[in-house]
Amino acid sequence: MNRPHRAPRPRRRSRATSLVTALALGGALGVTACKTTPAPPRVLPADPVADGAMPGAGIGDLDRGVAFVTNGAFAEAIPYFDRSIAADPKNAQAHFYRGLCREETKDAAGAEADYKAAIALDATLVEAVVNLGALYLKDPARPAEAVAVLGPAAAQHPEDPDLASNLAYAHQLQKEWDKATAAFEQAIRASGSADAAATANLEFRLGAMLVEAERREAATEHLRKALPGFASDAPTLMTIAHLFGQSRAYADCVKAFDAALAIKADEAEWYIQRGVCKHGAGNEEAARNDYEAALKVQPGNAEAYYALGKSYLVDRKRLNAVSSFEKAVKLGGDGPFAKAAKQELERIAAEQKARGQ
Repeated sequence: MNRPHRAPRPRRRSRATSLVTALALGGALGVTACKTTPAPPRVLPADPVADGAMPGAGIGDLDRGVAFVTNGAFAEAIPYFDRSIAADPKNAQAHFYRGLCREETKDAAGAEADYKAAIALDATLVEAVVNLGALYLKDPARPAEAVAVLGPAAAQHPEDPDLASNLAYAHQLQKEWDKATAAFEQAIRASGSADAAATANLEFRLGAMLVEAERREAATEHLRKALPGFASDAPTLMTIAHLFGQSRAYADCVKAFDAALAIKADEAEWYIQRGVCKHGAGNEEAARNDYEAALKVQPGNAEAYYALGKSYLVDRKRLNAVSSFEKAVKLGGDGPFAKAAKQELERIAAEQKARGQ
């Protein structure tokens, strides 16, 4: 009988944030990185096998259950695995597949019990270890239990990127940065050039984690390695740009936004965010060019006017700043940029009054 397929590692789904905090609430211009969260693991069905492929009790039921799994009929498959286990309680494969079905039908406790039974019956069933570890990483995550399951298996199977990447995420949840980094690097070595997309994703996840750990230089190194793997994925390029910005790698931030805007040139916010990166690099004129480009795409964008105002203040162009802030107030309604612009206008007025102007 074919080996069951495993659950892929929990991937981190990118979620972009705006610059509201950095611009409106943070005072000075800055770049904020997007927060990422793991997507629930998806278990892959095994290939169907023919009845009688293996001798022993309950095999016919096992094969029929696997056929249902292959077609995504998880609830319908469970009775077949029940009968297979009743006929042969030591059938690790049946426990594995029933665990898979229970997980897919939202019975996490039942899935955990079956995966544990499968591992106890067959310690070489790495697929069950991967799935149990991934189950522990679902919300609410139980990272310590995931480490206990995945750690020994990852040490025994350094060639397995799924084990190592799930282990890395478990350590990350516990803020064990060194252990998480080592596990990510093991996963990257295991993935290698054979799966360029998976390797780029691992580099991205490691870079994002190192940003979280405030290890900026190391984060920048891994994000640079990840960048080419997302050359046609504008939203992820934008996410990487945010991460570069938080790492204060402003030239890399601009480069990533360049690539994103080359794909999708009608995103006003991306021009604003690239301008923030250019501001971070100390190039105010180039930053203002991006804010103005955002206004060409979206003329009524209060955020762009607010960013313009802040940039003009850096270059001590008070009248230009006041004009931009006034437009942000007019266009922003009750939003954060209008409120922040109003505060800037009040501050400028108070300074002028104090100087007797």
